[in-house]
Amino acid sequence: MAKKTSKRGKGKGTSGDSSSSTGVRDVIRGCPWRVVGEIAWVKGGEPVNVPWESRPERDAAKIMAADARIHRIKHQPFVVHYALNGVLHKYIPDYKVNGISTPVILEIKEFAEATNDENQARFPEIARVLASEGFDFRVWTENEFRKQPLLSNSNYVLRFRNYPFEGRLACDVACLLAAHPCLSASAIRAQLGPAATTDALFAIVCFGHIYVDCNQTFGADPTFSEVPRSG
Repeated sequence: MAKKTSKRGKGKGTSGDSSSSTGVRDVIRGCPWRVVGEIAWVKGGEPVNVPWESRPERDAAKIMAADARIHRIKHQPFVVHYALNGVLHKYIPDYKVNGISTPVILEIKEFAEATNDENQARFPEIARVLASEGFDFRVWTENEFRKQPLLSNSNYVLRFRNYPFEGRLACDVACLLAAHPCLSASAIRAQLGPAATTDALFAIVCFGHIYVDCNQTFGADPTFSEVPRSG
């Protein structure tokens, strides 16, 4: 994505390079009360490590990493300048999410914090500024990033990021699913042979070539589909 900068000086808008490999500020490390880390991201080109600065951010990043509809995420992508009650403020979002639709700016909060008076006042103004720059603004609370079986299934899928599979198999599975709304793992294996193991299919999901709905219980014979073009 092209660089997003405000042309309004100290007015409302965004500033900073949203296409670089690092965020607009360094991850805060070395504080005993903070939990920080990185998640390996293998979709959308060269593998990268995406930072997170809290357990909620970690859980949200895992869900997005297991969702083939999401191609890339960027931690703390730029600074948003907005005005509230006549005073200019700065805000750094948690993630920029690139997928199959309009880029989304995602804020990760516990519900109690997301709904406090300060955030209830500023989030609508931040959303208006981001909409003018071509972004949707969404706030995720634990209702999204700790929902089950979504989180446990996402963790399970990510176990297969390093599972080896042939590139030809990924192409064959994607082509097969393009011709069928959805197929179980056993049905895919019946069509493509023993190399199409369930483990290999989950690995192909991690790379974004096919989709599995982590909101649904997998069971012994999970169902896979083409990556949805909307949603």
